[in-house]
Amino acid sequence: MKTTSIILIGVVAVGAGLLYLFTRKKEEAIRIAEPVPESPKTPEEEALSKAMGEMRLSREDIVVRNLLPSDFGLTTFSFNVNPGWNTIISNSVPDQTYILLKGLFYTGTNVTQVKISIGAAAREVWSISGIAAMENKVYRDMTPSLASQNQLIRIEVYAQNAGTENINFDGQVFEKRGITLG
Repeated sequence: MKTTSIILIGVVAVGAGLLYLFTRKKEEAIRIAEPVPESPKTPEEEALSKAMGEMRLSREDIVVRNLLPSDFGLTTFSFNVNPGWNTIISNSVPDQTYILLKGLFYTGTNVTQVKISIGAAAREVWSISGIAAMENKVYRDMTPSLASQNQLIRIEVYAQNAGTENINFDGQVFEKRGITLG
């Protein structure tokens, strides 16, 4: 009697397993076999990946450095502005160079907005009027803008009054090794 009960329990268990196997939804079976997705890339990793792919260079052949005024053809990040919109930067990104704009450092109160256009399209409009009240005077955007080699990058600011403004842009440059020395 004991053996018959054990056999009966075994047959029921196998039957239940087969019933589940044949009646489950196909999506469940596919979901079990799916690979675990990679964690999202940071903007810096995406920019580096794009630069490596488009320039066909290895990681060792690309230099990643902080953004400098000279990357925009300037000697400083100091600008004369008039009331209204002012174009403060309008240059093409040099060959074999990528610029990732992430934010800015500003201690004034005259400039209230910054518009970043890459190519023909406005990518970002940052309202920076609240920076003066911030403790560290840094504005960082959650959606950094990447300008690729030979793309036009144009930065405009909206000023309330005429004057000279110091707006230090925060970002990184990804370029072929050997382009910038020093």
